[in-house]
Amino acid sequence: MSQPPSSRALPFLVLLLACGGGQGASDTGPAGNECMGDKDCDDGLDCTRDLCVVGVNQVRSCWYEPRDDLCAVGETCQDAGSVLPGCRPLAEIHCLGKAEDDACDPADPCATGEGRCQSGFCEYPVLECPPLACNESQGCDSQSGTCDYEERLDGTACHEDGDLCRPGICETGACKAHDLDCDDGEVCTTDSCDPAQGCHHEPETGGPCEDGDICLGPDTCHKGVCKSGAPLSCQDGDPCTEDACDPETGCANPLLVPCCGNGILEQGESCDEGPGGTQGCSPDCGFQPITLASPPDSGRSPTVAWSVTGERGLVAYEVIHPDGSFSLETRAVDGHAETGAPLTLLDAPGEDGFQTFAPALGAVDPGGVFLLASYGPGSVDLRVLNGDGAVQLEKTGAFDLGDAIPSGRIRVGAHPDVSAVAWETRTTCPDQMSIWEAWVAPVVAGPASLLTVAHTHMAGACEPKSRAVLGKACAGNEAVMVTLGQRTSTITHQSSIGVVPVTPTGVGDYQELASFEGDLVQPPACVASLDGDRFLLVYMMLVTSMGSEEQAALQLWSRFVDATGVPDSPPTIIQSTAMDPQGGYQACFPGFATLSHLGKDQYIMACPVATMDLEGDASAMTLSRFILNDQGLLVEGPVPFEGQSAQFALGVESVSGPGASALVAWHGRPDVVDFDHFLPPPYWVRMTFTGSF
Repeated sequence: MSQPPSSRALPFLVLLLACGGGQGASDTGPAGNECMGDKDCDDGLDCTRDLCVVGVNQVRSCWYEPRDDLCAVGETCQDAGSVLPGCRPLAEIHCLGKAEDDACDPADPCATGEGRCQSGFCEYPVLECPPLACNESQGCDSQSGTCDYEERLDGTACHEDGDLCRPGICETGACKAHDLDCDDGEVCTTDSCDPAQGCHHEPETGGPCEDGDICLGPDTCHKGVCKSGAPLSCQDGDPCTEDACDPETGCANPLLVPCCGNGILEQGESCDEGPGGTQGCSPDCGFQPITLASPPDSGRSPTVAWSVTGERGLVAYEVIHPDGSFSLETRAVDGHAETGAPLTLLDAPGEDGFQTFAPALGAVDPGGVFLLASYGPGSVDLRVLNGDGAVQLEKTGAFDLGDAIPSGRIRVGAHPDVSAVAWETRTTCPDQMSIWEAWVAPVVAGPASLLTVAHTHMAGACEPKSRAVLGKACAGNEAVMVTLGQRTSTITHQSSIGVVPVTPTGVGDYQELASFEGDLVQPPACVASLDGDRFLLVYMMLVTSMGSEEQAALQLWSRFVDATGVPDSPPTIIQSTAMDPQGGYQACFPGFATLSHLGKDQYIMACPVATMDLEGDASAMTLSRFILNDQGLLVEGPVPFEGQSAQFALGVESVSGPGASALVAWHGRPDVVDFDHFLPPPYWVRMTFTGSF
């Protein structure tokens, strides 16, 4: 290939070519011409300008002009005579003839250091041009070697120096920033700002806070949320004041008129000494038992609960209809024994295999809701009821009974964190012998939640033969305590009584309180201690003294256990009843009794006192009260409830009511019946408040 003349001669030669063509030169021209026109000079490269030029002696030759502007940025055009013809990267040209890792001159104004040949290319550091708050980087200008920027639009969001704690907007290329306010308005978070991440809100636990409700407190932070404290007790112990709490102003106890005990002699009252005197000073001024169900629509299985806030209670019971069908009813009750209209929740035809709902109630939330457990066909069902006794949530078939038959005992120990639902069933063993089993399951219930876990077998089994007798379920501050009695051997007649604790972490082990020989298994009555940290138990022991004549006695014992069910005090005998072999005896059986608080320093035990004959059959079950002090010692009793001494009472349930009172409910009838209180009616269901005595 001929070499082109110098670039300075090129315009003159082109002029000669134009003039010669104008003088009518021949097509072939002088001898030695390399070309006659530009089309004869194609070198096959896209980046060269191919020309046919007139040189000395009018001889035409090809000229190839490299054009870098026809290549991409960062490339240069090499003619056909080059080792690397065509558009080639400058970085490659700079390493022609150099060995690997040799120094190379990038000849780039944007280079910030020496280059090195790597795999045939000159690699070198380049000036970095990061974006600015209000300027978009266009990279390094290869002509000037400086960064080139383009202003962002006014109003574009920006962060000064990339600091997320300094947000702003762009104005003519500058960021007008201000300090970021990271206050989230939550007292239970620590607010801070990280320049790289922005606002951060660290949750706090344990510190004081205020949820704005005086009726719940003191409040504490828990994982960044202000958690309400215990409800403020506004009970002043006076049944003639309305005990209420306003979230903004706190407790208020306005006097109720009319009311027995308000110190005002009102119509129908023969005396009214007020709260400083003796409440119920005459038959016209005192609470009277209320009949909730009576023949022909008989009632049975009452259960009661009082709201955590102390404003109202709820009673649930079964109504037995003349055709054998039965219903489950609820009634709201206020602090003055005023009951609402009955509300029917469920109906059942009374078919074989399903004969009772056996309801059990517990108050679970300061919002005033209740947990109701009852039997359904082949299952234990759960429902959350509102303060009027209506269903708010339900979970039918919560616990499957399988082939077992309900024995008629369900217990609920309600707690805001975890409740316990316990029940008793009868199972037929392979040898056709029937045994009783006891089960328990933790339940978490609230106004908008009803959660269950698998139920746990507590006692009773076919092998070895053993029978469980379910007692009560009592809720304290840290646990729900379930009481049990069990006959551990049918051969040696070994029996025991004890408790099973249920906490938010699960079901604990059976804690035995006493063991003995005999078939009279009476599970303890129980109630949380006055401070809620322990549990008071009352149970029965049969003691036989050997002297000149064998003498048997039924003894009532009281004892406190901690939240794990372990005794933390020695047992105390509170009553001993001799079993006269000639004339019979009277005794309270704790398995039929119920314990609750009576004011701030006493407990009340409502128990049917049985009058037993020589054959061990009961001729009466008189509902009586026992008053115990804060140490669990008997102060008074047994004293029959007024107007109920002739009634055969069973199915007793009680709960602490407003002020120094307890709400007691039971079912019974005026004549003697079998101890099984789920036999056919007629029964009455009755309820009463009892005050301090």
